Amino acid sequence: MAVYKLTYQGYDGPRTPAGSRFLVLYRYARRAIFHSKLLLGFFVVCFLVPLFNLLIVYAMHNPAFLNRLNIHLVININRGFFNTYLKYQSFMAFLFTAFAAPGLIAPDLANGALSLYLSRPLRRVEYLAGKFAVLFVLLSELTWIPGLVLFAVQCSVGGPEWRAANYWIGFSLIEAGVVWVVVISLLALALSAWVKWRIVAGAALLGIYFFGAGFGQAINLVLQTQNGYLLDLMQLHLIVWSGIFRLAPPPLSLEVEAWAVLAAICAASLWLILKKVRPLEVVR
Repeated sequence: MAVYKLTYQGYDGPRTPAGSRFLVLYRYARRAIFHSKLLLGFFVVCFLVPLFNLLIVYAMHNPAFLNRLNIHLVININRGFFNTYLKYQSFMAFLFTAFAAPGLIAPDLANGALSLYLSRPLRRVEYLAGKFAVLFVLLSELTWIPGLVLFAVQCSVGGPEWRAANYWIGFSLIEAGVVWVVVISLLALALSAWVKWRIVAGAALLGIYFFGAGFGQAINLVLQTQNGYLLDLMQLHLIVWSGIFRLAPPPLSLEVEAWAVLAAICAASLWLILKKVRPLEVVR
C-alpha cells in the first residue's frame, strides 16, 4: 500500500455532542481574555464594589464594630441599597467589557478565520452562542451573581421579618442584571463584528456610553424635556430598574419607552451581528 494512502485518515474518535459544541468556543475565548494580565487584574478589581457593600451589611448589623472605629453610619439595607449596588457594579463591568469584548469576533473576521470555524460541524448559531456565552457569564459573575451573594448574607443576618418583606429583591436582582448583561453583550458583539480594530471597537463602546449621556443631557437642557434620557444607555437601565426594584418613578415616567429602546438596541445589534457573521463573503 502506498504511503500517501496511510497519511490521511478519517477521525474515528469520540465526538462532542452537537448541543454543547458552542462550549468549546466559550472555553477558549474565555481563556484568551484572561491571557491578558491587565484584564485579569481589572476583573479582580471589579469585586471591590461587592466587597465594600458586604462590609456595609456587616457593619449595619454589628454596632460594636462601628463603635470600635468611632464611626456613626446609618444605611438602610433595602431595595434602594441593592439598586445602587447594581448601578455602580454595572459601570465597573461595562469598563471591563470595553476592553474584553472587541477581541471576541473582530480577530476572526480580520484574519478570515470564520470560514474555518463554519466549515466544521459548527453552525453560525453555535458560533455566536459561544461568543455570547463568554460575555454573559463574565458579566453575570461581575453583577447580579455577587448581588445575590450580598442578598443572601443580608437575609441571614436581617432576620425573618426582613426576609418576609424583601424576599422579592433577589428576583429583582436577577431580572435587572440579566437585562443589563444581554443588552451590553449584544451591543459589544455587534461592535466587535463591524469594527476590526480592537482599540477602535472598545473606544466606540465607551463613546456610545459617554457621548449618549452627554448628548441626552444636552437635549434635556435645551428642549426642557426628559426624553433625552432615552439616548443615555445607563439612564435607560436606571429607568427600567426603577420599575423592577419598585422604586418611585421619575417625574416623567419613561419606563415603557425605555423598555422599547432597549429591545430595539438588542434587535439592531443582533441584526448587525447576523449580517456580518456569515459562512462566506462576496468581494466585489
